[in-house]
Amino acid sequence: MMPSFPTINSSAHPGTVGVLFTLLLSAGVAAADSESITVYRWQGPDGTIEFSDEPRSGADPVVVEQPMIAPSRGLALPENSARPANEKAPGYDLLAILKPVTDTTYRNQQAEEVEVVGKLEPPLRPGHSIFLLVDGHPIGKGSRSTTHTTGRLERGTHTLQLEVRGQDDAPLQQSDRVTIHVHRAAVRAPERGDGS
Repeated sequence: MMPSFPTINSSAHPGTVGVLFTLLLSAGVAAADSESITVYRWQGPDGTIEFSDEPRSGADPVVVEQPMIAPSRGLALPENSARPANEKAPGYDLLAILKPVTDTTYRNQQAEEVEVVGKLEPPLRPGHSIFLLVDGHPIGKGSRSTTHTTGRLERGTHTLQLEVRGQDDAPLQQSDRVTIHVHRAAVRAPERGDGS
């Protein structure tokens, strides 16, 4: 359906015929969705130029085509090297501990060295390292492996967590904490007899 435009009289703002005509053409092209439209131009009794989408006696038709869009030919705007303040540093889609599962209990010798198996997606980036945190403290040095061992754990409840760090040793991402329990048999000294 042909869009309806009001008659534009340039006498209201002398010298703005070009601006008004450009606005009219832009609106016509947007409304026509890639089809050409016709507008009508004529000179009023006082010498002003007027436009309308409705034909009238003495008006000249003006066909408005869709504007041509030229390809960029591979040119691109320069990227801004500064990251916006609200944009986070690139992270990882997944960092999780697969083994052990939370609330696992280890007894005696089982707690001498607990294996922690993690999963990281996408793969570790250059310059990054993975650390194992036991009760919030890193165990050993970081590595590029998602598998770590705790070393001997004392009796009680402990938390395990994996952490990715950057070249400056700053934490970049952490897994959820996994809670495990360690039970150790208490060794008691033999009771002394009355005759001692």
